[in-house]
Amino acid sequence: EGNFIYYEDAYEQGLGYYDEFGDFVFYHEEMTEEDIAQIMMVVEAIAAVVVLIILVFGARSGMKQGSDIFMMADVNFLFTAPIKPQSVLLFRLTFQMLAVFAGTLYLLFQIPNLVINLNLSLGACFVIYFSLILALIVQKVVSVGMYTYTATNENVKKFVTPIAIGVGIVFVAATMLVYYITGDVWTTLEYTWASAWSRYIPIIGWIKAIVFYAISGNEVAAGVYFVLTLMSIVGLTYLVWHMKADFYEDAMAGA
Repeated sequence: EGNFIYYEDAYEQGLGYYDEFGDFVFYHEEMTEEDIAQIMMVVEAIAAVVVLIILVFGARSGMKQGSDIFMMADVNFLFTAPIKPQSVLLFRLTFQMLAVFAGTLYLLFQIPNLVINLNLSLGACFVIYFSLILALIVQKVVSVGMYTYTATNENVKKFVTPIAIGVGIVFVAATMLVYYITGDVWTTLEYTWASAWSRYIPIIGWIKAIVFYAISGNEVAAGVYFVLTLMSIVGLTYLVWHMKADFYEDAMAGA
């Protein structure tokens, strides 16, 4: 598919073998449709688990103190400026998003490995890369939103960790129940983490759908879910902007 590699190098990397006629055969050329479907289910399930962990961690990290979010410069300059408290939050959120983007640049150097070893197209690799960035950006928005909400609703803080643990228990229990009923790993993935209906779940399902359709070669569907995820980020940012914010005392005490 336009990807160049020496047969000797491919043989050393375990990507194929020489047949009895001396011709080199790549392993992926022998994969059946069932093999491809199973690989896609594994990829989709991994994407769902990773996104779920990222979002739960983001909600949990929103319990941090203001001193962990703001810097001394924010206290000295931004806090005394005639702007809304939400503007200070979004200013810091913007810098956190830039840090996320900079921190994931090293993943770009892994794209050649994905192209060669997994036989993915270059476009699919970039879509997967930006999907991870979207998940991390959503995590930051959720974290800041959780911090803003709990700063003015102290009673909510004690419920965040139990709810996060409860969500994890529900997902694990549901997966184990389906496996107990079906007795097959692939059927369990098909009905749970890699199910078609789960792609309609906001954010978690949308991001894993981007990865699934990008690898499948369905650029239109991947683009639709990409736009939906971007819209969700805008919507969450809008909600954070309109939340009642009262964090000055907490942040100044830490700084």
